[in-house]
Amino acid sequence: MNCLQQGRCRQFLWKGGVWLEMRKTRKQQSRLKMATTPPTTASAKQAAVTAKAERIVQRVKDHHAMGLEANTEQIKNGTTTEELAVKKGLDSGALRRFKLFAKSYSAEQLVEFCMLRRLNRLPLHWGYLPYLLTIKNPVKRTEMAANAATNGWSPTRLHAEIRKLEGRPPGHGRRVELPKNPTDAIQQIVREGNLWLARAKKFVGELDSIRDRVKLRHAADQLELQQLAKFLAEVKSESARLEKQLTSPPRPAKRPHKKGRRRKPRS
Repeated sequence: MNCLQQGRCRQFLWKGGVWLEMRKTRKQQSRLKMATTPPTTASAKQAAVTAKAERIVQRVKDHHAMGLEANTEQIKNGTTTEELAVKKGLDSGALRRFKLFAKSYSAEQLVEFCMLRRLNRLPLHWGYLPYLLTIKNPVKRTEMAANAATNGWSPTRLHAEIRKLEGRPPGHGRRVELPKNPTDAIQQIVREGNLWLARAKKFVGELDSIRDRVKLRHAADQLELQQLAKFLAEVKSESARLEKQLTSPPRPAKRPHKKGRRRKPRS
């Protein structure tokens, strides 16, 4: 084994008219690498989390300031949302949400909202606010925001909890168009069933990838599991009902009733 393989190659440097030997072992090289490479310590991770939290808070504050400006322009100059949206290069729907955000949250409430932290030590981002703004009561809105931060809810979970709190049924509220004939009904069931099945496979695959990292489930997770079991039982029941309708023999046609004279009851 030569010196290069052992990590002890002899190097010389011409300095001051003489050759100086520079022997660097692997330990010396590793120390030099550690000195030149910034270590990934807890303080560095904390600094990265702090920087990300500041960006999230700044974005929320910018949206609030944009809503205040839009409300002021509408009161003073009568500028509509669409006109200001074109001027600022924004979507009119997003600007309406900014205006509602500025009307619903005062300066003190904005500070309290930005101080909330989730389980990952990050604040609630803008994705939570469109759902929180649907709550008219400011006290309940503050409580739901605090619950979302404390329990680590995602915006989707927060939306579901808000609908549950207000007693609204799940779904988007869009009216379902009923099929006109049995063929269209079966095709619609297959089409929407395939869409749901594809999403379910994707979500189950994601759960399989994080199964080893999950340690304990909270009481809320247990409740979600109960709801999922109930949903799967209903799917199985409806599937069996549909299969019975498709495989059962057709019913015999009823004979038309002949109209005749009624017999008078005997006295």
